[in-house]
Amino acid sequence: EKHDDRFINKEERTAAKNANFGFIYGGSWVSYQQVQLVKNKIKISDEDAKKARASFMSLYTTINKNVELTKYEFKHGRPRNVVQEDSMGNQYTQQVPYGRTIDTLFGRKIMVEKDTTALNYPVQGSGGDACKIAVCLFDKYVKEEGLDAYIINLIHDDIVVESSIEDRDAAKKVLARAMNDAANCLMGHYFTTDVSDEVEVLAETPLPQAA
Repeated sequence: EKHDDRFINKEERTAAKNANFGFIYGGSWVSYQQVQLVKNKIKISDEDAKKARASFMSLYTTINKNVELTKYEFKHGRPRNVVQEDSMGNQYTQQVPYGRTIDTLFGRKIMVEKDTTALNYPVQGSGGDACKIAVCLFDKYVKEEGLDAYIINLIHDDIVVESSIEDRDAAKKVLARAMNDAANCLMGHYFTTDVSDEVEVLAETPLPQAA
């Protein structure tokens, strides 16, 4: 069921995102408290911060299990011996902290040595995968429909598109389609998403006339 965003303002949504992602990435109640104060100017007592994290983890038990198991693994994992090479080409063995390979949904891999990175990379990395796939799909769909629209920038997980006034609405629909198809390509077997409402027109002034 699609949530009605009319009852949530931008500040509330930002505060909720900081809490959700903070807990998912292994953040403590202390880090949650600090983030809300620094980023959102919201002062939260120790008791309320503890309750917020406990409530989140009791509601999302699978996330809680993943966080606790990952933290335990990296806390008790044995150091690794890896072969290094100095500037003269001589090899030597060096002991480094415990680590393991983490994958995104697209299959990109990274060796991590921190529990927070192990929790963060699959989510953020997979989001990056989806964004790059969306860029390729947008280009494909635009050419198929013969639209005067181009991607001019990528900002984090935002795709910025420039189009003619005539093709504005069509380009908006194509961008939403590309983002939906990319996300569902990677995550459709987990859930189906629809980002159509997240695509917005930021400016309607032709660039040569813009201030």
